[in-house]
Amino acid sequence: MIDIEKPTEAAAVDRAIAEFGALDSVLVTSALMLSAPLADWTPAMWDQSVALNLRMPFFLIQAAAPHLARSDNASVTLISSTAALRGQPGVAAYQATKAALPALCRSLTAELGPLGIRINTLMPGWIDTPFSNAFWAQQEDPAVSRAAVEQQIPLRRQGEADEVAAMILFLASPAGRYVAGTSIVIDGGYTAV
Repeated sequence: MIDIEKPTEAAAVDRAIAEFGALDSVLVTSALMLSAPLADWTPAMWDQSVALNLRMPFFLIQAAAPHLARSDNASVTLISSTAALRGQPGVAAYQATKAALPALCRSLTAELGPLGIRINTLMPGWIDTPFSNAFWAQQEDPAVSRAAVEQQIPLRRQGEADEVAAMILFLASPAGRYVAGTSIVIDGGYTAV
């Protein structure tokens, strides 16, 4: 049971420790992408985006850090997005908060790296998951729009969730022990060209 007196992040860490006894790896995949023209944004919409996409990862890492420091292979992976590297109308809060994650990663690497805690950011591009369904549904012709996007990707397809998962597993594994404070783009070359 989660203790309602504690912040959600600390309660989640406590639950993981109670369940597994230790903490070696933290994966933060939170994402809220609200969309509206600039004139229609409200402070509540902005605050919701910041709360889930940026505040929660920060306080989750804060709660997890003492436990991660006991691990001989401590890893935190933050999921950002290539949206942090490209402009798109209507999703300013999503792009701003996802762009902040690599900076958070670098800052916390400087602070927590001496404790043996590695922090990295993954920046997936177009990945074929339900998260993109709302975007495709808003298109006049979703199939045509999807084909147009895929033609802009050098590998001519969207990525698969398993391809992102493989990098997450690498970063959490002993093979990733010397990877820290970096952002890795997984987008089939989309942002490279």
